Amino acid sequence: MGDRRRDVALFRYALVRPAADPALGGKERGLIVRALAECEHTGPGGERVRVSRPTLDRWIRALRSGGFDALMPQARTGVLRTPAEVLAVIGGRKCYLFCFIDDCSRTLVGYRWGRAEDTLRLEAALRHGMSARGIPETVYVDNGSAFSSRWLLRACAVLGIRLVHSRPGEPAGRGKIERVFRTVRGQFLVELEHRGAADLAEVNRLFAAWVEQVYHRREHSESGQAPLERFAEAEALRLPTPAELREAFLWTEWRQVGKTRRAPTGDSRARRSSSSRGRRARRAGRFCRD
Repeated sequence: MGDRRRDVALFRYALVRPAADPALGGKERGLIVRALAECEHTGPGGERVRVSRPTLDRWIRALRSGGFDALMPQARTGVLRTPAEVLAVIGGRKCYLFCFIDDCSRTLVGYRWGRAEDTLRLEAALRHGMSARGIPETVYVDNGSAFSSRWLLRACAVLGIRLVHSRPGEPAGRGKIERVFRTVRGQFLVELEHRGAADLAEVNRLFAAWVEQVYHRREHSESGQAPLERFAEAEALRLPTPAELREAFLWTEWRQVGKTRRAPTGDSRARRSSSSRGRRARRAGRFCRD
């Protein structure tokens, strides 16, 4: 991961070093930056990339103030999670959006609309995010019951993720994701109300298209980069293997076997042999439903 960050810094340095020359005047520097922004460059991974003028200006300022090290992308330290909130009513029923945002780039790494504010929907969004964009070092969540469950804690423990809960009465730590909520209300939901959606599956499909084609590709006002562009430049996260995901999102629990030789687990009752009556039974299953 450190090599990747150095490669990115070298790419940035080679690109902006001529424009950062203190001997240049403002007009000369502007011409160089404009020319750099108008053409494609070979990125640190060999891909062809374009870099916006605000991003080039930001790199020049970083090089001047902090030298080469200031050009290294930030180490991705965690993911912020939004409080589940009612954002839409589909088919006469409330819908909740569960969404994880990358703190470094503002990329929405995992998201899912659901009918209930529970751990299953939360885990669906988290699992989707990690399978697509990697395992974070930290997951930052609210203090609600869905976010304080032992199942979520176990999933994070299996994958080596630090689980952090926000402090009650201190909303400042949720500012970035709250801004995403405002964007969702002001852009996606306005279009959804005009277009309409047949069911929750269609809402999730339309939202994924909006996130990947619109939100992720639009320049962010604070970072000066599109979220997906900034995510690609930052230190890469390791993708989990299918076996790791399966292990992380399995639940296990103990239940007392009753006189009918059944052990209740959630909405189901597992049947056991007659010799199991009165004993405790351990049941395992897939925790996260799609």
